Amino acid sequence: MNLTLDLRHALRGMRRRPGVTLATVLTLGLGIGTAATMYGVVDEVLLRPLPVRQEHRVVVAWGAFQASGFGHVPLSYPTLTAVRDRSRVFEQLAAVDYNGAWSVVGRTGGEPVPLRIGVVAGDLFPVLGVSSTLGRVLAAEDDRVGAAPVAVISEGLWRRRFGGDPAVVGTVLPIWTTGYTIVGVIPGDFALPAGAEAWVALAAIRPDAIAEAGYGTLDIVGRLRPGATPADARAELDRLLLETSGGTWDADSRLVSVVQPLREVLLGQVKPALLVLWAAAILVFLVAALNLGGLLAVRSVERREEFALRRALGATRTDLIRQLAVESGMLAALGSLLGAGVAWAALRLVPAIAPGDLPRLGEIGLRPGVVLVGLALGLIGTIIASGVPALAIGGSRPGSSRATRVPAGGIAVVAQVSLAIVTVATALLLVRTLARLQRLEPGFDAANLALVQVATLSPTIETSEQVIVQTVSYLDRVLALPGVSNATAVLNPPFAGTAGFDIGFVAEGQTLSEAAGNPYLNYEPVTPGYFATFRTSIVRGRPLSAADRAGTLPVAVLSRDLAEKLWPGQDPIGKRIRWADSASAEAWRTVVGVAGDTRYRELRQLRPSVYVP
Repeated sequence: MNLTLDLRHALRGMRRRPGVTLATVLTLGLGIGTAATMYGVVDEVLLRPLPVRQEHRVVVAWGAFQASGFGHVPLSYPTLTAVRDRSRVFEQLAAVDYNGAWSVVGRTGGEPVPLRIGVVAGDLFPVLGVSSTLGRVLAAEDDRVGAAPVAVISEGLWRRRFGGDPAVVGTVLPIWTTGYTIVGVIPGDFALPAGAEAWVALAAIRPDAIAEAGYGTLDIVGRLRPGATPADARAELDRLLLETSGGTWDADSRLVSVVQPLREVLLGQVKPALLVLWAAAILVFLVAALNLGGLLAVRSVERREEFALRRALGATRTDLIRQLAVESGMLAALGSLLGAGVAWAALRLVPAIAPGDLPRLGEIGLRPGVVLVGLALGLIGTIIASGVPALAIGGSRPGSSRATRVPAGGIAVVAQVSLAIVTVATALLLVRTLARLQRLEPGFDAANLALVQVATLSPTIETSEQVIVQTVSYLDRVLALPGVSNATAVLNPPFAGTAGFDIGFVAEGQTLSEAAGNPYLNYEPVTPGYFATFRTSIVRGRPLSAADRAGTLPVAVLSRDLAEKLWPGQDPIGKRIRWADSASAEAWRTVVGVAGDTRYRELRQLRPSVYVP
């Protein structure tokens, strides 16, 4: 017997049982396709090196208050400058806005378009070792007050909005009311912050932040000197933060540093979920392969008379096993082809359905490594599918048609049940987690809520009367629409990301040292219809109203947990708070209401909030 005859025999068998063949190929193909798709995502997001020179030397740092437990305090530009001037651990230092990519309005081809921009301080790109594919990157001299506003754009934006024209360098990209001269194009796999399509200097878009020491919005990005460790950087930053604070904080409540590798900052939150999904996909594939093996084992038992006859005619046990291997291999090959098609289609859909802040989302595709994994899975499927039925013919002897004493079908069943138990247990854990999340009360009713993001033609950091009038005009028109019962405007919509506006505060009667232990508040400027629109309960006092406007008594609504901790057993209505960086008499805000607690940014964390007009 030879391989050609084995192939012909396998093809005849597949034609005689088209239903079995189709079911086998579909099962194996979907298993391979699912596993290969998840590998493609994991490979692109987690396994491939970051587009950063010597990434193991690049760290990201921010502050944290020990007493309050507030774990992410962004730093100010003066702090960045002080650390850069005094550091002996860092070779280079820069910073990026901790709020992530900003949503702004730009203009390309004369048309307004939504853009996501990264705001950077210092020479971020040289720190990371990222070079441009066209033109140049932002430099330290671009981050000076009075410097000409310039921008670099991503390769994706360059191709999508500018048609890949090399003459884009030197053209003007309007962002809000300012024109930024495009000086370079950045490679498409650069993702800091995630989702950014263009990058501008902090001094160009927020010149006031350059001299503002009391309130920071920056995470430091630094390259360690050769031989230095993150622990060395943490010790040095702790000392420098204490020095730059002027001794304001005591030993228990002072600002300390948090230093993490760049890879952990970019990928730490998505890594566990992706690995779990990949493991689940591998389990699905193994179950599919064992299904195929069990099916072929049953067929082998049914064919024991055929095997016994062939042994009587001179076929060896090796010949029979080779025949089974060829049959399994052909089915696995067809399944691999189907799996490759499934992976190709699925990977093209991933960028459209995955979260927009998933790192390197635009680079996900059917790379050679994904194809190799698919082929390897096909080979594993062939081994499993042919190995199990091979046991079924182990006892077939010439002149005997008795069934094998080796329980091949039983082996396949046991293996499948074992994997099924693991898969079901994993699924139950996921369902349990989902049920726990569903039981969490976010503090507002999301039913029938629609979110519309509007970027004004002026930077959102301005509070001019013109912007307020424009916002009120938008709300009036929205409320006039049929079916709209309530509407409000907020600076940060719920679950828009873990970053937002955090603000330190001092309660009336607290010393600065006592206030250092206060948590940072989730700061939410809202319009009067906020609580009615979100159906967030007011448990004491009143909500904000149209009468709370400029020129009247400054007021605020606090979340319930915060009010109870600040004034236990007391009525919080009439109490006062002020922001930590403003000590004037006019800075005090009177508490007029207490709202129910909300999980505004993420379901995992309940944060104290303050709402102001």
